[in-house]
Amino acid sequence: KAGSYDFFYLPVDFKSRANLGYCFLNFRKPEQAQDFRATFHGYMPTRLNKRSKVFYICQAKVQGLPANVESFRSSGVMGRSVAPEYQPMFFDERGAEVSLAVVESTAGNSVVDVLDQLVGPRLVD
Repeated sequence: KAGSYDFFYLPVDFKSRANLGYCFLNFRKPEQAQDFRATFHGYMPTRLNKRSKVFYICQAKVQGLPANVESFRSSGVMGRSVAPEYQPMFFDERGAEVSLAVVESTAGNSVVDVLDQLVGPRLVD
């Protein structure tokens, strides 16, 4: 559901342009993550390609928008030379994408401070 997550990253092999078969999705509330897992864990999409894959949903080591931003900020995938379609995506509470370029262009503030202003306060579990 739009607005229920604030971070999405699908790692891609830059040469083949194929995804690596997993992604990172950060939900705003634990209940939303639990509902997503209950719906999609073990699901086998049949229309993606001829090779059947089974979705395996698990909890990531890095939790929360600020932690994900910090984790990826120093990563090469966040560099200006990497095409936007290969970079992590950030979303506001309405589900609208928050551009990394906008975040980076805000002088004097850390990326985490800017994202906190754009997408709202941090959720504490």
